[in-house]
Amino acid sequence: MGELKEIEDDTANDASPAPKRRRRKGDVQTRDAYEEYENYLIQKGIEDTTTVVDVSVTIWFTKEFASIEDDVQGYIATCFEEANDALANSGVPMRLVHLGTSLFPGAEIHDSSDMLDAFADHDGDMNLSIHKNPTNMLLC
Repeated sequence: MGELKEIEDDTANDASPAPKRRRRKGDVQTRDAYEEYENYLIQKGIEDTTTVVDVSVTIWFTKEFASIEDDVQGYIATCFEEANDALANSGVPMRLVHLGTSLFPGAEIHDSSDMLDAFADHDGDMNLSIHKNPTNMLLC
């Protein structure tokens, strides 16, 4: 795969067709703009397999998770370390960056589909950054 190189942020000099503003999922203009941007990113990934890309991840956890894990932040830090080691050892030019951690105020639901629906639905009820950061993880 070649030697990996790291960059800070090359988007300032990037002529990407990134959408100028976010709209709600399902909006035709938004869908078209994001499909165009997605195709651009896929092509960029095909052409450049060595630049390490940082992926910002927001972690959410439930009260139930916190009740069984004594050190939530330590657990999360270990997950990031292990995931990033695995990515590097596999030659995947990507690094996960911990953007932040928040308590999810909803109750834990033991059906994964229902839990994800509840997680997504809470965005309208409070100021969650679910749609501000497209990469979110929920620990339950």
